[in-house]
Amino acid sequence: GFVQPTAWTPDGRGILTLFFRRDNTSQIALVDAVSGQVKVLRSLEWVYPKKMDLSPDGRWIVYDTFPGACPAPRDIYLLAADGS
Repeated sequence: GFVQPTAWTPDGRGILTLFFRRDNTSQIALVDAVSGQVKVLRSLEWVYPKKMDLSPDGRWIVYDTFPGACPAPRDIYLLAADGS
């Protein structure tokens, strides 16, 4: 797979990242910029976001992806930065 960094957290301590795994899943994760520790927040099936960003206060992640298993118009999703 490969890694796609998408945004810095507002405090500059983390990087919002998308991991593309060899098993055709993708993972939305926060990577600690100092230690490199990874916190996976959400795993997605065979689809992946084209766009992903953090809210200005760093509490929310917005991303787009297909709503189901078939390619259709993309929907917008909101995910708390703690993964809930």
